Amino acid sequence: MPKKLSFKVATVCVAIISCVIQPWNYIDKLDIILSLFSTTAGPALAIIGIDYYLFRRRQLNLDDLFKSNGKYKYFKGYNPAALIVYIVATAIGFFFFLEYSFFVSTALAFVLYYFAAKAFAKKYPVIIEENIVVHPIESSEANITIT
Repeated sequence: MPKKLSFKVATVCVAIISCVIQPWNYIDKLDIILSLFSTTAGPALAIIGIDYYLFRRRQLNLDDLFKSNGKYKYFKGYNPAALIVYIVATAIGFFFFLEYSFFVSTALAFVLYYFAAKAFAKKYPVIIEENIVVHPIESSEANITIT
């Protein structure tokens, strides 16, 4: 496989791939495609939101985000509670509530992840229990001049 493709080769590859998958045949199923997108996006937003705002209280350790053995490693790089909740909420939203899948799957993921994260908290801690006080910068340290 070459490291770089020329414009002509890339254009021919895209043309062949699009003729094979025939995206123009899927226009009749656009509502299902949009429902699938909203069903998968809703639980992801709910899990990320509750984890960041409620459990972690908007505090992330940036160094650990990039470490392979940091505190965000969980189980082989995946948060099992989040993964299970994501799959369950997406499946229920898509198969049972297709018309309202975004709202149902988002609300379901929010509630399920809240309880699942608490259940998995001993093995994979995500909840910040201690209160961390962030001190504001003193005006003398900030070196701000107002003219």
